[in-house]
Amino acid sequence: MSTLNYLKDFNLKRSLPLGKQIYEKLRDKIIYTELFPLTEIYESDLAKKLNVSRTPIREALKKLENDGLVETIPQVKSVVSKINVKTSATIKNGKAFHTSTILINISSIIPP
Repeated sequence: MSTLNYLKDFNLKRSLPLGKQIYEKLRDKIIYTELFPLTEIYESDLAKKLNVSRTPIREALKKLENDGLVETIPQVKSVVSKINVKTSATIKNGKAFHTSTILINISSIIPP
């Protein structure tokens, strides 16, 4: 499944940090399962589609990797990680989600 299908609502504001915006949008799409586990993400494809340099894409993917949401194969691609409830509860600097429905949604798609 291509990540490019999910970029149609990526309206970036050029006056705000691009890396942060891309990170937040990708993070939300992963958490809300709009980007499924094992989806491949290519820096160059994202940069071209969003009309940005690869630097903010790299920044976003690095943060997502630090959150445990993607795994990066250097100079090749990133892949959306399989999400578990423990990972989802600690995303964004160890803070729990503010909405329990997210955890319920994620829990319902994870096999026992």
